[in-house]
Amino acid sequence: MSILGGGATVALLAFVQTLLDKPAYLGFERFAVGALACFLVSAFLPAITFFFHFSLLNKPHHDEREKKLKAVWWLLGGSSALLFVGGLITFIGVWVAL
Repeated sequence: MSILGGGATVALLAFVQTLLDKPAYLGFERFAVGALACFLVSAFLPAITFFFHFSLLNKPHHDEREKKLKAVWWLLGGSSALLFVGGLITFIGVWVAL
């Protein structure tokens, strides 16, 4: 999921680069910033989640294990939601700008 968020960030940056010298960029600029923020956070969350999950696998009889595993799944769900929101912001931005 981290790779997907990073790929979306790179694709959006490439799209922004092609729009920089065109008048449509002024309408797309604020949407691009919001979408980039969503994509960057959605790329960062699964990387953090991996380390939480890995540390939980090494401690199978930990008292707080179930609570922390639930937090891991919430973080992954939040990352998926941010990917969706970033894509939606990008779509709306392209619709408005072009």
